[in-house]
Amino acid sequence: MVGVTAAVGAPAAPALAAAAGPVATPADFQAAGDGVADDTAALNRALAQARVLDFGGPDRIYRVTADLIAGQATPQFLVGTGAIIRFSGAKHGPLRLKAAAHQVSGLAFEGIDPAIRAQAGGKAIIVEDTAPGSRIEGCRFTDLAESAILVNPGAVRTRIAGCLFQHCGHRPPLGSDGKLDTSFVATLRIAADYTTLVDSHLLDCDWGVYFRGQPEISYYECSGNLIVAGADATGTSQGVSNGRGRSGRIENNTIVGFVDNSIDCYGCTGTTIVGNTTEGGKDGVFIGDEVSVGNTITGNVFRRPQRGVRILAGDPLDRSVTGTVVSGNVILQPTDGGILVQEDGTAQVSGTIIADNRIDLQDNAPGDFGIKVVGAEVTRITGNHVYRSHLHGIRLEGADIAQISGNIVQDPGYGWTNAADKVYDGVSVTTSNRVVVKDTVVYGSARWAVDVATGSGMTVTGTRWRATQNGVNLHSGVLAADNVGW
Repeated sequence: MVGVTAAVGAPAAPALAAAAGPVATPADFQAAGDGVADDTAALNRALAQARVLDFGGPDRIYRVTADLIAGQATPQFLVGTGAIIRFSGAKHGPLRLKAAAHQVSGLAFEGIDPAIRAQAGGKAIIVEDTAPGSRIEGCRFTDLAESAILVNPGAVRTRIAGCLFQHCGHRPPLGSDGKLDTSFVATLRIAADYTTLVDSHLLDCDWGVYFRGQPEISYYECSGNLIVAGADATGTSQGVSNGRGRSGRIENNTIVGFVDNSIDCYGCTGTTIVGNTTEGGKDGVFIGDEVSVGNTITGNVFRRPQRGVRILAGDPLDRSVTGTVVSGNVILQPTDGGILVQEDGTAQVSGTIIADNRIDLQDNAPGDFGIKVVGAEVTRITGNHVYRSHLHGIRLEGADIAQISGNIVQDPGYGWTNAADKVYDGVSVTTSNRVVVKDTVVYGSARWAVDVATGSGMTVTGTRWRATQNGVNLHSGVLAADNVGW
Protein backbone atom coordinates (compact mmCIF):
# COMPACT_ATOMS: atom_id res chain seq x y z
CA MET A 1 0.00 0.00 0.00
CA VAL A 2 3.00 2.33 0.26
CA GLY A 3 3.37 2.31 -3.51
CA VAL A 4 -0.11 3.60 -4.09
CA THR A 5 -0.41 2.84 -7.78
CA ALA A 6 1.24 -0.53 -8.20
CA ALA A 7 -1.26 -2.57 -6.22
CA VAL A 8 -4.18 -1.95 -8.56
CA GLY A 9 -2.26 -1.60 -11.79
CA ALA A 10 -3.17 2.01 -12.48
CA PRO A 11 -2.66 2.60 -16.24
CA ALA A 12 0.47 4.48 -17.20
CA ALA A 13 0.07 7.94 -18.68
CA PRO A 14 1.28 6.92 -22.18
CA ALA A 15 -1.36 4.19 -22.35
CA LEU A 16 -4.02 6.67 -21.33
CA ALA A 17 -2.76 9.15 -23.89
CA ALA A 18 -3.22 6.63 -26.65
CA ALA A 19 -6.77 6.02 -25.52
CA ALA A 20 -7.84 9.49 -24.46
CA GLY A 21 -5.57 12.08 -26.05
CA PRO A 22 -2.43 14.06 -25.22
CA VAL A 23 -0.99 13.93 -21.71
CA ALA A 24 -0.62 17.22 -19.88
CA THR A 25 1.00 18.07 -16.55
CA PRO A 26 0.05 20.69 -13.96
CA ALA A 27 3.30 22.49 -14.78
CA ASP A 28 1.92 23.15 -18.28
CA PHE A 29 -0.63 25.38 -16.54
CA GLN A 30 1.86 27.11 -14.22
CA ALA A 31 1.41 24.91 -11.15
CA ALA A 32 4.53 25.11 -8.99
CA GLY A 33 4.18 21.76 -7.26
CA ASP A 34 6.57 22.80 -4.51
CA GLY A 35 4.21 22.51 -1.55
CA VAL A 36 4.47 26.24 -0.84
CA ALA A 37 2.72 28.11 -3.65
CA ASP A 38 -1.07 27.95 -3.86
CA ASP A 39 -1.70 25.79 -6.94
CA THR A 40 -5.51 25.82 -6.78
CA ALA A 41 -6.08 28.12 -9.77
CA ALA A 42 -3.44 26.41 -11.91
CA LEU A 43 -4.88 22.96 -11.22
CA ASN A 44 -8.39 24.12 -12.08
CA ARG A 45 -7.10 25.50 -15.41
CA ALA A 46 -5.51 22.14 -16.08
CA LEU A 47 -8.67 20.25 -15.11
CA ALA A 48 -10.77 22.48 -17.38
CA GLN A 49 -8.58 21.87 -20.44
CA ALA A 50 -6.72 18.56 -20.15
CA ARG A 51 -8.39 15.21 -20.48
CA VAL A 52 -5.33 13.27 -19.30
CA LEU A 53 -3.42 14.96 -16.49
CA ASP A 54 -0.24 13.41 -15.11
CA PHE A 55 0.60 14.84 -11.68
CA GLY A 56 3.98 13.10 -11.44
CA GLY A 57 5.75 11.44 -8.51
CA PRO A 58 6.06 12.12 -4.76
CA ASP A 59 8.46 15.01 -5.35
CA ARG A 60 5.49 17.00 -6.70
CA ILE A 61 3.39 18.56 -3.89
CA TYR A 62 0.43 20.70 -4.92
CA ARG A 63 -0.95 22.99 -2.22
CA VAL A 64 -4.72 23.49 -2.54
CA THR A 65 -6.94 25.94 -0.65
CA ALA A 66 -10.32 25.67 -2.44
CA ASP A 67 -12.37 23.25 -4.53
CA LEU A 68 -10.89 21.48 -7.53
CA ILE A 69 -13.37 20.69 -10.33
CA ALA A 70 -13.03 17.79 -12.76
CA GLY A 71 -16.12 18.55 -14.79
CA GLN A 72 -15.52 17.87 -18.44
CA ALA A 73 -18.34 16.11 -20.25
CA THR A 74 -16.04 13.29 -21.36
CA PRO A 75 -14.14 11.08 -18.91
CA GLN A 76 -10.94 12.57 -17.51
CA PHE A 77 -7.93 10.62 -16.27
CA LEU A 78 -6.07 12.08 -13.32
CA VAL A 79 -2.99 9.99 -12.72
CA GLY A 80 0.21 10.04 -10.77
CA THR A 81 2.91 7.91 -9.23
CA GLY A 82 2.55 9.27 -5.71
CA ALA A 83 2.17 12.99 -6.38
CA ILE A 84 0.68 14.78 -3.37
CA ILE A 85 -2.33 17.08 -3.27
CA ARG A 86 -1.98 18.82 0.08
CA PHE A 87 -5.05 20.61 1.33
CA SER A 88 -4.53 23.75 3.40
CA GLY A 89 -6.83 26.30 4.99
CA ALA A 90 -9.98 26.22 7.03
CA LYS A 91 -12.30 25.34 4.13
CA HIS A 92 -10.08 23.51 1.68
CA GLY A 93 -11.03 21.35 -1.28
CA PRO A 94 -12.28 18.86 -2.20
CA LEU A 95 -11.73 17.48 -5.69
CA ARG A 96 -15.21 17.27 -7.19
CA LEU A 97 -15.92 14.78 -9.97
CA LYS A 98 -18.79 15.93 -12.21
CA ALA A 99 -20.45 15.40 -15.59
CA ALA A 100 -18.76 12.11 -16.63
CA ALA A 101 -17.17 8.89 -15.38
CA HIS A 102 -13.73 10.14 -14.34
CA GLN A 103 -10.77 8.13 -13.11
CA VAL A 104 -8.35 9.12 -10.35
CA SER A 105 -5.36 6.88 -9.76
CA GLY A 106 -2.00 6.91 -8.01
CA LEU A 107 -2.44 10.25 -6.20
CA ALA A 108 -1.92 11.06 -2.51
CA PHE A 109 -4.30 13.42 -0.70
CA GLU A 110 -3.17 15.00 2.56
CA GLY A 111 -4.84 17.31 5.05
CA ILE A 112 -2.28 18.76 7.45
CA ASP A 113 -3.80 22.00 8.73
CA PRO A 114 -5.10 21.43 12.32
CA ALA A 115 -7.62 24.22 11.80
CA ILE A 116 -9.74 22.05 9.52
CA ARG A 117 -10.46 19.68 12.41
CA ALA A 118 -12.65 22.33 14.02
CA GLN A 119 -14.23 23.89 10.95
CA ALA A 120 -15.88 22.99 7.67
CA GLY A 121 -13.86 21.20 5.01
CA GLY A 122 -11.71 18.15 5.24
CA LYS A 123 -12.93 15.94 2.39
CA ALA A 124 -10.59 14.87 -0.39
CA ILE A 125 -12.96 13.69 -3.16
CA ILE A 126 -16.68 14.12 -3.74
CA VAL A 127 -18.26 12.04 -6.50
CA GLU A 128 -21.27 14.05 -7.63
CA ASP A 129 -24.50 12.52 -8.90
CA THR A 130 -23.55 13.51 -12.44
CA ALA A 131 -20.41 11.33 -12.41
CA PRO A 132 -21.68 7.73 -12.28
CA GLY A 133 -19.13 5.05 -13.07
CA SER A 134 -16.17 7.00 -11.71
CA ARG A 135 -13.12 5.11 -10.42
CA ILE A 136 -10.72 5.95 -7.61
CA GLU A 137 -7.87 3.47 -7.55
CA GLY A 138 -4.48 3.13 -5.89
CA CYS A 139 -4.70 6.45 -4.05
CA ARG A 140 -3.61 7.41 -0.54
CA PHE A 141 -5.62 9.59 1.86
CA THR A 142 -4.06 10.89 5.08
CA ASP A 143 -5.31 13.14 7.90
CA LEU A 144 -8.54 14.25 6.22
CA ALA A 145 -10.79 15.64 8.94
CA GLU A 146 -14.05 14.68 7.28
CA SER A 147 -14.86 11.65 5.13
CA ALA A 148 -11.99 11.20 2.72
CA ILE A 149 -14.40 10.22 -0.06
CA LEU A 150 -18.08 11.06 -0.29
CA VAL A 151 -20.12 9.27 -2.98
CA ASN A 152 -23.37 11.14 -3.44
CA PRO A 153 -26.72 9.56 -4.33
CA GLY A 154 -26.90 9.07 -8.08
CA ALA A 155 -23.17 8.43 -8.53
CA VAL A 156 -23.94 4.78 -9.24
CA ARG A 157 -21.27 2.22 -10.14
CA THR A 158 -18.49 4.18 -8.45
CA ARG A 159 -15.50 1.94 -7.76
CA ILE A 160 -12.96 2.55 -4.97
CA ALA A 161 -10.12 0.02 -5.07
CA GLY A 162 -6.65 -0.53 -3.68
CA CYS A 163 -6.58 2.70 -1.67
CA LEU A 164 -5.03 3.54 1.69
CA PHE A 165 -6.91 5.71 4.20
CA GLN A 166 -5.18 6.74 7.41
CA HIS A 167 -6.60 8.88 10.23
CA CYS A 168 -9.51 10.25 8.25
CA GLY A 169 -12.99 11.18 9.46
CA HIS A 170 -12.15 12.13 13.05
CA ARG A 171 -13.71 15.59 13.17
CA PRO A 172 -17.32 15.92 14.39
CA PRO A 173 -19.52 17.19 11.54
CA LEU A 174 -21.32 20.49 11.37
CA GLY A 175 -24.96 20.54 12.40
CA SER A 176 -27.63 22.45 10.49
CA ASP A 177 -26.96 25.46 12.68
CA GLY A 178 -23.32 25.52 11.60
CA LYS A 179 -22.08 24.31 14.97
CA LEU A 180 -20.19 21.11 15.64
CA ASP A 181 -22.32 18.26 16.91
CA THR A 182 -21.45 14.90 18.40
CA SER A 183 -22.40 12.74 15.42
CA PHE A 184 -19.86 10.62 13.62
CA VAL A 185 -17.93 11.15 10.40
CA ALA A 186 -16.98 7.92 8.66
CA THR A 187 -13.73 7.52 6.75
CA LEU A 188 -15.93 6.85 3.72
CA ARG A 189 -19.59 7.78 3.19
CA ILE A 190 -21.25 6.00 0.29
CA ALA A 191 -24.83 6.75 -0.74
CA ALA A 192 -25.00 5.48 -4.34
CA ASP A 193 -26.24 2.13 -5.65
CA TYR A 194 -23.83 -0.43 -7.13
CA THR A 195 -20.82 1.19 -5.45
CA THR A 196 -17.85 -1.04 -4.65
CA LEU A 197 -15.14 -0.63 -2.00
CA VAL A 198 -12.54 -3.34 -2.47
CA ASP A 199 -8.98 -4.26 -1.45
CA SER A 200 -8.40 -1.08 0.53
CA HIS A 201 -6.93 -0.31 3.96
CA LEU A 202 -8.85 1.97 6.32
CA LEU A 203 -6.54 2.57 9.27
CA ASP A 204 -6.82 4.60 12.47
CA CYS A 205 -10.56 5.15 11.91
CA ASP A 206 -13.23 6.65 14.11
CA TRP A 207 -15.96 5.08 11.96
CA GLY A 208 -14.90 3.00 8.97
CA VAL A 209 -17.29 3.02 6.00
CA TYR A 210 -20.96 4.01 6.07
CA PHE A 211 -23.29 2.80 3.31
CA ARG A 212 -26.38 4.94 3.57
CA GLY A 213 -28.89 5.77 0.86
CA GLN A 214 -31.52 8.45 0.68
CA PRO A 215 -33.66 6.64 1.67
CA GLU A 216 -32.07 3.33 0.52
CA ILE A 217 -28.87 2.02 -1.04
CA SER A 218 -28.84 -1.15 -3.15
CA TYR A 219 -26.39 -3.68 -4.59
CA TYR A 220 -23.26 -2.30 -2.97
CA GLU A 221 -20.13 -4.32 -2.24
CA CYS A 222 -17.53 -4.07 0.52
CA SER A 223 -14.91 -6.78 0.15
CA GLY A 224 -11.30 -7.59 0.89
CA ASN A 225 -10.69 -4.52 3.05
CA LEU A 226 -8.72 -4.06 6.27
CA ILE A 227 -10.61 -1.69 8.61
CA VAL A 228 -8.94 -0.79 11.91
CA ALA A 229 -10.20 1.56 14.64
CA GLY A 230 -8.08 4.38 15.97
CA ALA A 231 -7.07 4.81 19.59
CA ASP A 232 -9.34 7.87 19.86
CA ALA A 233 -12.40 6.22 18.28
CA THR A 234 -15.67 7.31 19.87
CA GLY A 235 -17.90 5.03 21.92
CA THR A 236 -20.30 4.70 18.99
CA SER A 237 -17.66 3.82 16.40
CA GLN A 238 -18.41 1.04 13.91
CA GLY A 239 -16.40 -0.70 11.23
CA VAL A 240 -18.92 -1.22 8.41
CA SER A 241 -22.31 0.46 8.85
CA ASN A 242 -25.30 -0.18 6.61
CA GLY A 243 -28.36 2.03 6.81
CA ARG A 244 -31.42 0.69 4.95
CA GLY A 245 -29.23 -1.34 2.63
CA ARG A 246 -30.76 -3.57 -0.02
CA SER A 247 -28.90 -6.60 -1.43
CA GLY A 248 -25.51 -5.44 -0.19
CA ARG A 249 -22.54 -7.79 0.07
CA ILE A 250 -19.95 -7.53 2.87
CA GLU A 251 -17.29 -10.13 2.23
CA ASN A 252 -13.79 -11.14 3.34
CA ASN A 253 -13.04 -7.99 5.32
CA THR A 254 -10.90 -7.81 8.45
CA ILE A 255 -12.41 -5.41 11.00
CA VAL A 256 -10.52 -4.69 14.22
CA GLY A 257 -11.01 -2.78 17.45
CA PHE A 258 -14.24 -0.78 17.10
CA VAL A 259 -16.08 0.17 20.28
CA ASP A 260 -19.57 -0.43 18.95
CA ASN A 261 -20.48 -2.98 16.25
CA SER A 262 -17.94 -4.33 13.80
CA ILE A 263 -20.69 -4.74 11.17
CA ASP A 264 -23.99 -2.94 11.72
CA CYS A 265 -27.11 -3.45 9.60
CA TYR A 266 -29.86 -0.94 10.40
CA GLY A 267 -33.04 -1.87 8.58
CA CYS A 268 -31.33 -3.95 5.87
CA THR A 269 -32.85 -6.44 3.43
CA GLY A 270 -31.13 -9.23 1.52
CA THR A 271 -27.66 -8.39 2.87
CA THR A 272 -25.00 -11.11 2.62
CA ILE A 273 -22.26 -11.02 5.26
CA VAL A 274 -19.72 -13.73 4.50
CA GLY A 275 -16.11 -14.63 5.24
CA ASN A 276 -15.29 -11.64 7.44
CA THR A 277 -12.99 -11.66 10.47
CA THR A 278 -13.69 -9.24 13.31
CA GLU A 279 -11.89 -8.51 16.55
CA GLY A 280 -13.50 -6.94 19.64
CA GLY A 281 -16.47 -4.60 19.62
CA LYS A 282 -20.01 -4.86 20.89
CA ASP A 283 -21.44 -7.16 18.18
CA GLY A 284 -19.58 -8.90 15.40
CA VAL A 285 -22.77 -8.39 13.37
CA PHE A 286 -25.92 -6.55 14.40
CA ILE A 287 -29.21 -6.92 12.49
CA GLY A 288 -32.35 -4.96 13.31
CA ASP A 289 -33.73 -1.67 14.70
CA GLU A 290 -35.90 -1.15 11.61
CA VAL A 291 -37.68 -3.65 9.33
CA SER A 292 -35.04 -6.21 8.30
CA VAL A 293 -35.75 -9.12 5.95
CA GLY A 294 -33.76 -12.03 4.54
CA ASN A 295 -30.24 -11.25 5.74
CA THR A 296 -27.54 -13.94 5.76
CA ILE A 297 -24.53 -14.16 8.09
CA THR A 298 -22.30 -17.08 7.15
CA GLY A 299 -18.72 -18.27 7.37
CA ASN A 300 -17.41 -15.42 9.52
CA VAL A 301 -14.97 -15.48 12.44
CA PHE A 302 -15.77 -13.21 15.39
CA ARG A 303 -12.97 -12.92 17.95
CA ARG A 304 -13.56 -11.53 21.45
CA PRO A 305 -16.75 -9.53 20.79
CA GLN A 306 -19.33 -8.81 23.43
CA ARG A 307 -21.66 -10.92 21.26
CA GLY A 308 -20.89 -12.63 17.97
CA VAL A 309 -24.29 -11.96 16.38
CA ARG A 310 -27.22 -9.95 17.74
CA ILE A 311 -30.67 -9.81 16.10
CA LEU A 312 -33.05 -7.31 17.64
CA ALA A 313 -36.55 -5.97 17.08
CA GLY A 314 -37.95 -3.72 19.76
CA ASP A 315 -40.01 -0.75 20.81
CA PRO A 316 -40.35 2.13 20.30
CA LEU A 317 -39.78 1.49 16.59
CA ASP A 318 -42.13 -1.52 16.45
CA ARG A 319 -40.26 -3.05 13.54
CA SER A 320 -40.02 -6.71 12.50
CA VAL A 321 -36.92 -8.75 11.74
CA THR A 322 -37.64 -11.84 9.65
CA GLY A 323 -35.80 -14.56 7.77
CA THR A 324 -32.31 -14.13 9.20
CA VAL A 325 -29.86 -16.99 8.61
CA VAL A 326 -26.82 -17.34 10.90
CA SER A 327 -24.75 -20.30 9.74
CA GLY A 328 -21.24 -21.69 9.75
CA ASN A 329 -19.71 -18.93 11.86
CA VAL A 330 -16.97 -19.28 14.47
CA ILE A 331 -17.40 -17.16 17.60
CA LEU A 332 -14.39 -17.11 19.92
CA GLN A 333 -14.28 -15.82 23.50
CA PRO A 334 -17.33 -13.53 23.56
CA THR A 335 -17.58 -11.66 26.83
CA ASP A 336 -21.40 -11.79 26.91
CA GLY A 337 -22.49 -14.58 24.61
CA GLY A 338 -22.41 -16.11 21.17
CA ILE A 339 -25.72 -15.42 19.40
CA LEU A 340 -28.57 -13.33 20.83
CA VAL A 341 -32.01 -13.14 19.20
CA GLN A 342 -34.33 -10.75 21.01
CA GLU A 343 -37.87 -9.50 20.51
CA ASP A 344 -39.15 -6.72 22.75
CA GLY A 345 -42.56 -5.12 23.17
CA THR A 346 -44.80 -5.25 20.11
CA ALA A 347 -41.98 -5.93 17.66
CA GLN A 348 -41.50 -9.34 16.07
CA VAL A 349 -38.53 -11.55 15.27
CA SER A 350 -39.46 -14.63 13.25
CA GLY A 351 -38.05 -17.21 10.87
CA THR A 352 -34.52 -17.18 12.31
CA ILE A 353 -32.21 -20.08 11.44
CA ILE A 354 -29.11 -20.64 13.58
CA ALA A 355 -27.17 -23.53 12.11
CA ASP A 356 -23.73 -25.14 12.25
CA ASN A 357 -22.00 -22.42 14.24
CA ARG A 358 -19.12 -23.06 16.63
CA ILE A 359 -19.28 -20.95 19.78
CA ASP A 360 -16.15 -21.36 21.87
CA LEU A 361 -16.49 -19.37 25.06
CA GLN A 362 -13.26 -20.82 26.57
CA ASP A 363 -12.31 -21.13 30.17
CA ASN A 364 -10.07 -18.07 30.28
CA ALA A 365 -12.86 -15.69 29.18
CA PRO A 366 -16.22 -17.38 29.78
CA GLY A 367 -19.23 -15.70 28.21
CA ASP A 368 -22.65 -16.14 29.78
CA PHE A 369 -24.48 -18.02 27.01
CA GLY A 370 -23.93 -19.81 23.76
CA ILE A 371 -27.24 -19.14 22.01
CA LYS A 372 -30.07 -17.15 23.57
CA VAL A 373 -33.51 -16.53 22.06
CA VAL A 374 -35.91 -14.16 23.82
CA GLY A 375 -39.50 -13.73 22.67
CA ALA A 376 -39.02 -14.81 19.04
CA GLU A 377 -41.25 -16.97 16.85
CA VAL A 378 -40.43 -19.81 14.45
CA THR A 379 -36.78 -20.36 15.30
CA ARG A 380 -34.60 -23.28 14.25
CA ILE A 381 -31.38 -23.98 16.15
CA THR A 382 -29.55 -26.89 14.59
CA GLY A 383 -26.09 -28.41 14.31
CA ASN A 384 -24.33 -25.91 16.58
CA HIS A 385 -21.42 -26.64 18.94
CA VAL A 386 -21.40 -24.61 22.15
CA TYR A 387 -18.34 -24.94 24.37
CA ARG A 388 -18.02 -23.82 28.01
CA SER A 389 -20.72 -21.22 28.54
CA HIS A 390 -20.74 -19.61 31.97
CA LEU A 391 -24.55 -19.97 32.14
CA HIS A 392 -26.87 -22.02 29.89
CA GLY A 393 -25.55 -23.40 26.62
CA ILE A 394 -28.79 -22.80 24.67
CA ARG A 395 -31.54 -20.73 26.29
CA LEU A 396 -35.11 -19.95 25.15
CA GLU A 397 -37.24 -17.41 27.02
CA GLY A 398 -40.77 -16.58 25.93
CA ALA A 399 -40.26 -18.13 22.52
CA ASP A 400 -42.95 -19.75 20.37
CA ILE A 401 -42.56 -22.53 17.78
CA ALA A 402 -38.91 -23.53 17.97
CA GLN A 403 -36.87 -26.56 17.01
CA ILE A 404 -33.59 -27.29 18.77
CA SER A 405 -31.93 -30.23 17.05
CA GLY A 406 -28.58 -31.88 16.49
CA ASN A 407 -26.59 -29.55 18.72
CA ILE A 408 -23.59 -30.42 20.89
CA VAL A 409 -23.22 -28.55 24.17
CA GLN A 410 -20.10 -29.07 26.27
CA ASP A 411 -19.57 -27.87 29.85
CA PRO A 412 -22.50 -25.45 30.31
CA GLY A 413 -22.38 -23.66 33.64
CA TYR A 414 -18.62 -23.72 33.44
CA GLY A 415 -16.46 -21.89 35.96
CA TRP A 416 -18.66 -22.08 39.07
CA THR A 417 -16.81 -23.44 42.10
CA ASN A 418 -19.64 -23.83 44.61
CA ALA A 419 -22.16 -26.62 44.14
CA ALA A 420 -25.05 -24.25 44.93
CA ASP A 421 -24.10 -22.11 41.94
CA LYS A 422 -24.06 -24.96 39.44
CA VAL A 423 -27.64 -24.44 38.26
CA TYR A 424 -27.21 -24.05 34.52
CA ASP A 425 -28.25 -26.41 31.76
CA GLY A 426 -27.22 -27.60 28.34
CA VAL A 427 -30.60 -26.60 26.89
CA SER A 428 -32.91 -24.42 29.02
CA VAL A 429 -36.45 -23.56 27.89
CA THR A 430 -38.78 -21.39 29.96
CA THR A 431 -42.10 -19.56 29.42
CA SER A 432 -42.12 -20.83 25.84
CA ASN A 433 -44.58 -22.86 23.76
CA ARG A 434 -44.45 -25.47 21.00
CA VAL A 435 -40.75 -26.31 21.34
CA VAL A 436 -39.13 -29.51 20.07
CA VAL A 437 -35.75 -30.51 21.50
CA LYS A 438 -34.27 -33.49 19.71
CA ASP A 439 -31.02 -35.28 18.96
CA THR A 440 -28.97 -33.03 21.25
CA VAL A 441 -25.79 -34.12 23.01
CA VAL A 442 -24.80 -32.52 26.35
CA TYR A 443 -21.82 -33.44 28.44
CA GLY A 444 -19.98 -32.15 31.48
CA SER A 445 -20.82 -29.68 34.31
CA ALA A 446 -24.53 -29.13 33.53
CA ARG A 447 -27.34 -29.26 36.11
CA TRP A 448 -29.72 -30.74 33.51
CA ALA A 449 -28.83 -31.84 30.01
CA VAL A 450 -32.25 -30.46 28.97
CA ASP A 451 -34.57 -28.50 31.25
CA VAL A 452 -37.97 -27.57 29.79
CA ALA A 453 -39.97 -25.50 32.29
CA THR A 454 -43.26 -23.63 31.93
CA GLY A 455 -45.08 -23.75 28.61
CA SER A 456 -47.18 -26.04 26.44
CA GLY A 457 -46.73 -28.27 23.42
CA MET A 458 -43.21 -29.44 24.36
CA THR A 459 -41.37 -32.50 23.01
CA VAL A 460 -37.97 -33.85 24.04
CA THR A 461 -36.51 -36.76 22.10
CA GLY A 462 -33.14 -38.27 21.26
CA THR A 463 -31.16 -36.49 23.99
CA ARG A 464 -27.79 -37.95 24.94
CA TRP A 465 -25.90 -36.84 28.02
CA ARG A 466 -22.76 -37.74 29.93
CA ALA A 467 -21.20 -36.47 33.19
CA THR A 468 -24.05 -34.03 33.81
CA GLN A 469 -25.80 -33.84 37.17
CA ASN A 470 -29.12 -34.90 35.62
CA GLY A 471 -30.64 -35.89 32.29
CA VAL A 472 -33.97 -34.42 31.13
CA ASN A 473 -36.42 -32.36 33.18
CA LEU A 474 -39.70 -31.89 31.30
CA HIS A 475 -42.48 -30.18 33.28
CA SER A 476 -45.16 -30.91 30.67
CA GLY A 477 -45.29 -32.40 27.21
CA VAL A 478 -43.96 -35.51 25.47
CA LEU A 479 -40.79 -37.14 26.82
CA ALA A 480 -39.69 -39.87 24.43
CA ALA A 481 -38.12 -43.08 25.68
CA ASP A 482 -34.99 -42.58 23.59
CA ASN A 483 -33.48 -39.93 25.87
CA VAL A 484 -30.54 -41.68 27.53
CA GLY A 485 -27.32 -40.99 29.41
CA TRP A 486 -24.15 -42.99 29.03
